[in-house]
Amino acid sequence: MKVYIAAPLAEAPRVHELAADLFDLGLHVVSTWHATTAAVDPHADDVRERVLEANLAELAHADVLVAVTDRGTPRATFAEIGYALARRTRVIWLAGAAGAGRCIFDAHALVTRVTSWADVLDTIRPFRGRSGVA
Repeated sequence: MKVYIAAPLAEAPRVHELAADLFDLGLHVVSTWHATTAAVDPHADDVRERVLEANLAELAHADVLVAVTDRGTPRATFAEIGYALARRTRVIWLAGAAGAGRCIFDAHALVTRVTSWADVLDTIRPFRGRSGVA
């Protein structure tokens, strides 16, 4: 199964570690943005456009989006969630227990809300080896 991880850019080091957990489960993480060393979004429009195109291309190949919004400011992450849902891609949404990092999209039928990384792993385990998960 192919997984795209969406999160605020400032969370890249943490998300890169989380991606290793998914890899250990035998999942293919298609998102690459979290391997970057950039701590902030680029300012030049042409660079931003290339980053956006790369992210959307990776997301288009994902069977599941794991949204990590329990920390940071998930601005673009919300857009990636909306894009995934428009493509009928399942979303596992890690939000804070007190409601931090949530928005109305978490009410969608394709969304599973969780409050810990352990819950993400428990939720995604049954789908290992599957593609085209609905």
